Amino acid sequence: MQTTTLLTDRDIKILKDLKQPDGVSVTALLIMGLALLLMGIVICIIAISEEFLIILGLIVVLMGGGITIAGARLRWKTKAYFANPPHGNMKQVVNDKLLRVELVDKKLLRYCFNGYQLELYVASGIGHHPSGFRHKRAIDEVKTLQNTAVQLSYVEYVPGEKVLLDITYTQYNNYTEVVLPITEEDRKKSLSGNAGAIGCILGMAVFLGIVFGFITHFDSKTFPLILLFGVGPMIAIGLGAVAYTSWKTKQATNKITIRTAITEVVVFWIRSGKSSSKDSFYRLGDGTLVHITNTPFQPGDNVLIQFLQNNSGRRGFVIEMVKI
Repeated sequence: MQTTTLLTDRDIKILKDLKQPDGVSVTALLIMGLALLLMGIVICIIAISEEFLIILGLIVVLMGGGITIAGARLRWKTKAYFANPPHGNMKQVVNDKLLRVELVDKKLLRYCFNGYQLELYVASGIGHHPSGFRHKRAIDEVKTLQNTAVQLSYVEYVPGEKVLLDITYTQYNNYTEVVLPITEEDRKKSLSGNAGAIGCILGMAVFLGIVFGFITHFDSKTFPLILLFGVGPMIAIGLGAVAYTSWKTKQATNKITIRTAITEVVVFWIRSGKSSSKDSFYRLGDGTLVHITNTPFQPGDNVLIQFLQNNSGRRGFVIEMVKI
């Protein structure tokens, strides 16, 4: 049976994310562009007599200007789309027995029912409170429950492109989320990756320092400036992020504990720059699709997921995700 209903706030958030550029929001793009503009101007001002740094500063200014213009254009296009979206404020809802799910051309999922089928792009977001949703990420593999009743919702995002917003499996829709006091053991689990992160940051800094050294022939004038304004900020940001994680973990008093069943496992190819890696996304009992860990779980597994609770009451850093 297929019906229509109003989009929820979560659905609207997903659809707005789909209009953002890959890897960054429009707001972040504007901030990045303006920051690069300012950085380029500062480099040009402090390096009046250094031709290399003047050229570097001009390059940064051009990059910043281009990114700012692109961000402003995307902001206008997003507002124009939502002023009159093709799907209106409604979504399609299907309640039926799902027979199986097939992967089509590494980009669509075909949900097969008795007598008909739906080919849908999958809206997938990054993070523990998913954001940055995309619907055309390459799919490597999909595993789902079969021969069971489901309720799925989708919209025709643009003509010819139907996007799955969520799907719940009726017999596996158990989902409980409670807030509990955090323990010292929880803090240790949350901080377990910090040492490795610090090592990676310092290793990358040394590598970049050597590369820039060879580029500048370790010139006594330009090499220290590049270390100060190039490698230095990267180290500061990286170590600052680790320190922030540690501080937030030590300050946390509560955790968010979720007990649910996994109904789907979708493995996406996630791009990062020019490289890509496979990440496992899990459909939870409430219909949401999240990436928390690449630990292998299967449809039907019951899991315990724990996060630190941040100051706004939302999910913070992950503590663990384990099968129960």
